[in-house]
Amino acid sequence: MFNKDDRIIKPFIFLDGINEVVEERGNQYTAIREVQWIHEGDSPDPTKKKLEIRRWLVDKDGTEKANKGVVFLTENGPHQLVETMAINNYGRTKELIKAIATRPDFKESVININKDDIVEEGTEFFDMRDMLLSYSEEDNKDTNDDDEE
Repeated sequence: MFNKDDRIIKPFIFLDGINEVVEERGNQYTAIREVQWIHEGDSPDPTKKKLEIRRWLVDKDGTEKANKGVVFLTENGPHQLVETMAINNYGRTKELIKAIATRPDFKESVININKDDIVEEGTEFFDMRDMLLSYSEEDNKDTNDDDEE
C-alpha cells in the first residue's frame, strides 16, 4: 500500500500479542491480530497497535499479502463482537465456558451475575453451576413451549 507521499505502508504484526489464525482454505487465511500499519523503515509503536480481523493471501514464495479486513474503532468493539456472536449462537458452548473459566474474574462474575436484579420475597434461587452443567436443548424446548401457550 502507498499513501499520498508515495511511501509504502506495511503492517507490523505484534507477535507477542494476539496473533491467531481463525480459518484457512487454499492460499488464504483469516487471522485476528494486533497490528500497526507503518511506513516502511519506521519503527512500530506498541501503544498504537490495533486489533484487526483480516483475510491474508499467501503467494507461491510464501509472501503474505493483506486483503480485506476490519480494524476495531474502540476498546469496546472486540468485547461487543464476542458478546454479539455468543448471543447469536456462534461459538461452541463447551469451549467458550472452558475459555472464560480461566479468567481471574470468572468466579466473581458468576457469583454476582444477578446482583443488580431486584429479589422479591418468595423468589426461587438456583445454583449457577447447575445451570451451566445441566442446561440442554430439551430444557430450552420446554421453555419455548410454555411461551407459545
